[in-house]
Amino acid sequence: MAEKKFTHLHLHTEFSLLDGAISLDRLIKTAQEHKQKALGISDHGNIFGAVKFFEKCKKAGIKPILGMEAYITEDAKIKSAENKYYHLLLIVQNEIGYRNLCKLISFSYQQGFYFKPRIDYQILEKHNDGLITSTACLGGHIPKLLLNNQEEEAEKRLDWFMTIFGKERFYLEVQPAHQKEQKELNQKLFQISNRKQIDLIATADSHYVSLEDRHAHEVMLCINTHAKITDPDRYSFGECVVPMWSTQRATRHSLPIPRTF
Repeated sequence: MAEKKFTHLHLHTEFSLLDGAISLDRLIKTAQEHKQKALGISDHGNIFGAVKFFEKCKKAGIKPILGMEAYITEDAKIKSAENKYYHLLLIVQNEIGYRNLCKLISFSYQQGFYFKPRIDYQILEKHNDGLITSTACLGGHIPKLLLNNQEEEAEKRLDWFMTIFGKERFYLEVQPAHQKEQKELNQKLFQISNRKQIDLIATADSHYVSLEDRHAHEVMLCINTHAKITDPDRYSFGECVVPMWSTQRATRHSLPIPRTF
């Protein structure tokens, strides 16, 4: 049996402004050191680093996988502080997917912008070809519904994704259970996977390369949220965040590496 290797699909570089702390040069260098054959990035609301990322990966002999963690809302016309956006992981599968991702990004900045560049389900349905998606992190729409015990609404949203993306392009995303909410969510996703036969992917939601970078990343978050590092109630990723390179293994299913152009 061929050895299975973990491939990062949910990873934030320095182009996730004031959120990701992974430079492209260090990303590629570390990937080479760990003999990674493929590598994905998924910055918040943009693909600013795409060209450099592809060039550096190709030069290093690593398969580049382009993605984005989109901000999605139920209706981009509605600008309300309540549920103003959720997170959604989008991964480019082919050239059609890249073109559709560009269309979604244009929409998010020109028509959907409210606090963040947002897409909605209507525009996603129109431009979903060539894209793979997952339920994303705790900030995703389906995860929030599940954690709020809104099972009926979560079921409707799951069925929507299965109808639009199908079994081959929609995945449930589990992450390291260092938070109580994540542990609870993972268990719910495992149950849904068994019940509805939807495959799982395991990601790390990486924002920095090694544990030594944690403090610098926390300072960055303080700048982003206008907080002080001494404030115990400031926004933080916590003490046990999994860095980019971890012994965390894929939990049950592995996502096949998308065919990129």
